[in-house]
Amino acid sequence: MQLATHWKKNYAGWTAWVLTPDLKLPGRMRLKESRRVPMWNGPIECRLFRFDMVAGSARARPVATEDASAPDKSAPAA
Repeated sequence: MQLATHWKKNYAGWTAWVLTPDLKLPGRMRLKESRRVPMWNGPIECRLFRFDMVAGSARARPVATEDASAPDKSAPAA
């Protein structure tokens, strides 16, 4: 979604709150909510989602498992 991209590029370090009846909105925006508060807007069940904006991706990157003490396999053996 364009709104999520705009937030991530221009508002890193900010917090955004969204009130919506769409419970799947965070997944469709490709954002991870940091808080989810159930609410009612009249007869409509809603959620108040909190998003902590970060630049780029907040996903943890896999750590390389290569052992630094292992011999270099690309170099010929002496």
